[in-house]
Amino acid sequence: MSWIGQEESPYTQDALEILYPSFTTQQLTERSAKAYHQWRKVSIKERAGLLMESLEGVKGRFFEIAYATMHTTGQ
Repeated sequence: MSWIGQEESPYTQDALEILYPSFTTQQLTERSAKAYHQWRKVSIKERAGLLMESLEGVKGRFFEIAYATMHTTGQ
């Protein structure tokens, strides 16, 4: 894995110094195959619970997500 990114504020033109992980196709394929074998053992009820927990977490950070979107894409 490596890190990439050159985010720039559309408002100030300043570098935001944000980096994103970068993976090869092979790395992602291997990771997804490994995760599949673990994920298929999780019950539907547990999967639904994990989804609801994730959505609650996103809801609690909506302002941060909107603010980050505004400053990285100008939306």
